[in-house]
Amino acid sequence: MYKRQAQRNAPAIVAGSSDPLLEWAVRESRCGLATMTYGSMDGVDRLVAMSACAAAMHIPAAASNIDTPGMPREDRNIALARDRLGHLDCVLIEWAKREQGLVIAAGNPLKISKLADLKKPKVRAILRQPGAGSYLLFLQLLTEAGINPDQLKQVQPAAQTETDIASAILDGRADVGLAVRAVARQFHLDFIPLTVERLDIAVLRASYFDAPWQALMEFTRKPAFLRYAKTLAGYDIRGLGRVMWNA
Repeated sequence: MYKRQAQRNAPAIVAGSSDPLLEWAVRESRCGLATMTYGSMDGVDRLVAMSACAAAMHIPAAASNIDTPGMPREDRNIALARDRLGHLDCVLIEWAKREQGLVIAAGNPLKISKLADLKKPKVRAILRQPGAGSYLLFLQLLTEAGINPDQLKQVQPAAQTETDIASAILDGRADVGLAVRAVARQFHLDFIPLTVERLDIAVLRASYFDAPWQALMEFTRKPAFLRYAKTLAGYDIRGLGRVMWNA
C-alpha cells in the first residue's frame, strides 16, 4: 500500500536522456509531462528517488565475452533497469532506435572521417557529462577503436545535452561531438554515423496509466508524430511502446 501511494505521488516528469523526438512530442502533445534531461544515470537516480515518474535511458551494449567473436552483446538498458529498478513497480518500454555518430561543422573543414581523426592536434572534442548515455557510448567507441580519451583535446565544460554539443560547434568552441543524427539535421551540421542504439523509457506503472502518459502515447500514434520523426531522420520508431522489461 505504501509503495503504490508513493508511486502515485511521483511528479509528472520524464528525467534522463535528452532526445529531440521525445522532447518535441512532450511539448507538442501538451500531455502535462515535463522533461528534466541530465543524462541516463541521473534519470534512473531520480526515478529511484521518486522525483520523476519516468527515466529515458540508453546505456551502450557490452560484449558478453570480448574474446569470443559473435557472442551476443548484453542489453544494458534491461540490466540497469533490473539492477536499479527491480524493487519498483515499473515497466521498461522502447522509445526508438537512433543513429549516433560524430557531429561536425558543415562542410567538414577539418576533414574528419573516423574516430582516429579526433586525435589530430587541431580537433577539439566536446563530451557529454559523466553519467550521460552518450558519454558512456563515446568512451566505449573510443576504447573499441584503441583510442585513449586523454589523447583528445577536450573542450570544457562538458555538454549537458546533445543540443549543447551542436551549439558549441556552431559557436566555434568545439569541432566535434557525439550526438544523434537528428541534432545534426536540426542545426544543419554534418554527421558521420557510427552506431545504432535503442532509447528506452522506464515508467512507474501507476504513472503509465495516468492521463499525462496516456496522452503522450496516444500522440505517438498520430500522423503528425510519424511525419516529424521522419523529418528529423535517424529514427526507427517501429518498436515504440514495446515492453522490454517488466518489474
